[in-house]
Formats: sequence, structure tokens, C-alpha cells
Amino acid sequence: LSGSLKALGWALEELNAALSTYISWTRNHQPSLDDNFREYFNKLLIAQICLKEAIDRVLEEREVDQITIFNGRRTDVRAVYDTALELGIELRNLENFRIDNKDQTRVLREQYLNCLPQDMQNHYNRAKEAWSSSPGTEEEKRETGSRFFTGRRGFGAIRQKMSYIQGQDASKLPEDFDLEHFNIVVFNSSDDEKVSLGEEYDRLNLFASQIDGIRYLCSHISNPKIRIYLRVHPNLKKVNYRYHLDLYDLDYPNLEVIPASSDISSYQLLDHADLVCVFNSSMGVEASFMNKPVLIFGSLEYYNFRIGNKPESIKALDEILENLNKNLEAPKPVDDEVILYGFYKMAPETYSTPMRFSPHIGKMAGKELLLLPHLKWFGSEWLYKLKYQLNVKKYRRPHTEEVRLLPE
Repeated sequence: LSGSLKALGWALEELNAALSTYISWTRNHQPSLDDNFREYFNKLLIAQICLKEAIDRVLEEREVDQITIFNGRRTDVRAVYDTALELGIELRNLENFRIDNKDQTRVLREQYLNCLPQDMQNHYNRAKEAWSSSPGTEEEKRETGSRFFTGRRGFGAIRQKMSYIQGQDASKLPEDFDLEHFNIVVFNSSDDEKVSLGEEYDRLNLFASQIDGIRYLCSHISNPKIRIYLRVHPNLKKVNYRYHLDLYDLDYPNLEVIPASSDISSYQLLDHADLVCVFNSSMGVEASFMNKPVLIFGSLEYYNFRIGNKPESIKALDEILENLNKNLEAPKPVDDEVILYGFYKMAPETYSTPMRFSPHIGKMAGKELLLLPHLKWFGSEWLYKLKYQLNVKKYRRPHTEEVRLLPE
């Protein structure tokens, strides 16, 4: 029985990894189980079985003290990750990230030992170590931490791939926005980014999906002086799956949905919000920096930092909403470690080292493409990228026969 449970646990982890890979390719976390999906998903599962058999054979033939992998979340290495942890072999997990709005790749040091890059406690531990090991004064470190927030507001692309405020009118609010009301702003994120991150992430989510959480919030706000504005994340502009499109079908008298493509300013909404609600959005920590009360409805990278209010149960959330309805009082802001988080994001040199290669930008048909020198097909980075794009086009298909237009 013990062996069977162990095998079942391993199988579930590998299924999770296959699902994570599929979702990363397609942004579709609710696929229909059609032939197209089965064809692709079966290939992922077969590849994982082959990888598991291969790593077991290597470990039988050789004495291994340490294994190094990249990321570990997806099918290309997940079987190696799980095997290393199972056998107690030290696992060095590498990850790349962006610095100063440029595509520079760095290798993380020991802090990613024996865990995935999404590990929330690991982020917190690294931040504390980065702060304590920095030679700067307290004032200098606080100034560095503050620059993360002022930089994102000014340029919008600090430690991320792109600016999500491009195309927004920096002074624009919804036409009916009334400062006399108590205004709640909900910043959602892409549901596909949160799927298959593991048990820790699932356990901390108050709701099965973001739309469930939004429905709950709207249905439990009864005070007519309270208005709710849902700012749909701009990253969802071209996503035609239900987890995005169903947001525009939400029908509550106290709710206004602002489309992903809207030029209404996210930061104007933030500035004028009386309460900010987030699921997996960085706007939660940015709101905390501005000393706004923040409600966090689920797991996110900065969950273990002392930032925002995190009701641990629906009952705890109900108490907050009841007080909000009766007294128009939001929970007090909690931002003791918001500067710590900003410093952590702005000081990657304290916990990483440069890799021997870096991504570079190439152009094809007028479009910029990110090329990686270690990813080649028949010796060519361009052929690899072309094959990648064709596969994305092939497998990124709707999970429903219904065709819907994105709202203007």
C-alpha cells in the first residue's frame, strides 16, 4: 500500500507538471478533452515516463551527490526534480529573471536548493538574507526598496517582461467614479498563471477561481454606498477563454467591469481606491506601499511577507465584509515589510550570479523575438523559434465551440 501511494503521489506530481506545460503553451487551463488536447498531453506524459526511467538508470549506475536543473516545474525536468527530493540528493534549481528592463539571465544561488522557484517561503528567506547582507545603511536600503514602486509607476516594467500600463491614459478614471462612495478596486490577474503551482498555492486560495471570489465579494457587499470596480488585467487582452470572457458577464448592481483593453488608468484607480482586493497581482504590494488597505484572496509571491490583510478562511473574510457593510471601514493597512519586498526585487545581485550566456533580441517579419543560444533546432536558434511559434499556433485553441468577441 505504501508503495502504491508513493507511486500515485509521483504520478499526480507529473500530471501537474504536464498540465503546467500545456497551460504555459496555450494559456488555456480549462481545455476540452478533444483529440487535439489528448495528442499533445499524451506526448508530455510519455516524455516524462521516459525521463523517469532514464534518471533512475543513471542513478543506479553512478554515485550522484548533486543534481542541477532549470526551473523544475514543467515536464522537461520535473521527474528529475521529484526523484532527487525522494532520494535525498541535493538539488540545485536554477531560474532566470529580468533586470532593469533588459533581458539579462542570472543563475540563483543556494537559496533555490531543494525547492521550486515559486516557493513562497524561499522568496521571503531570500529577501531577509538580501537585506541583512547588504552593506548599505538602513536609509539607503529603504530608498532602494522604494525605487521598485516608483519605477513601476513611472515606467511600468521593473523586473517584468513588459509594461502593462502602456496605452492607458494616466489621468483617466471611469466616468461614473464618485469619490463620495466607498470605492473597492479589484485587480485580477491571469488565472492560467496560478494553475499547477502545487499544493501550497492551492491550499492558501480562498476560492477555486478568481471569478468565484469576485462573485462572492459582489454578492456580500450590500451597502449602497459601496462601489466595486474590477480592473481586468491588460495581459488578458488577447485571451479568448472563458476565465477571461466570463468576467464581462458578471451582473451586479454594485459592480463595474473595466475591460483589459480599456485606457482607464490602473494607477488612477489605485490612487482613489478605499480598498484594494487582489488574487495574484503585484498591485496588492504597490497599494500597500501607498498605505492603502489591501485584501489578499489567495496565494502569491509575497504572501509570506507582512503585507496586506490575508483572511485565512471564508468566515474571516465574512467578518471583514460585515464590518465594511455596517461601518464602511476597511481593515487597517499592513505594510511592515513592503519596503523589504521592494528591496528584494531591486537587489538581485545579492542572491544571484550572471550566467555565461544571455538572451538576445532578433527580428522576424518586423517583430522582435527573444532568442536563447541554448535552444536550437538543427543547430539554429531561428528554426527553434519558428517551430515553437508553430506549435503555439497549433495547440492554442479554444476549449469551446462558441466564438466570442473580446469587448472593446
